[in-house]
Amino acid sequence: MKSVIAIVLIVLFGALITIDKDKSRTTSNKLWFPYTMGAFFCWGFLALSSKYLLNMGVPILTRLILSMIVVTILILGEIKLKKINIFQINKPQVVTLLFIGIFGSSFNYFMQVAFNLAPNVGYVNAINAASISLLTLMSSFFFKDELTLKKMIGIFGVTAGLLLLFL
Repeated sequence: MKSVIAIVLIVLFGALITIDKDKSRTTSNKLWFPYTMGAFFCWGFLALSSKYLLNMGVPILTRLILSMIVVTILILGEIKLKKINIFQINKPQVVTLLFIGIFGSSFNYFMQVAFNLAPNVGYVNAINAASISLLTLMSSFFFKDELTLKKMIGIFGVTAGLLLLFL
């Protein structure tokens, strides 16, 4: 019961951080929501199928390599379909892309190891969802995003939910 309450706190206070009714929605593409819902369901399926394959004895690195092959094929298909010239990027962009690759690969590896070691994949996903607090603080610091009282309350609530989950 304590874990359920902690996860609900993380989700509810996370919503405080992300939902901003003051922002104008006219500048954003309306397709973000269906893509976000697709990511939502794919993430859940990834977590459950990863745990299932781990229980079946499929090694983490094997699954990661095979999934990255699929991702690479999809990306190459989109590059070809949209006729994107990948050689038009400059050196700072290459460095940024390398860091994104390193962090993305590390995230996937750490997440899979966590799925393997955690008693429940829900804990891992709750902690991942709670990362929105750190993301909000870092966005405020690096990109000068507004850090409102509502967001600070959300960060406090998410942190309280995390502490409750671990206690």
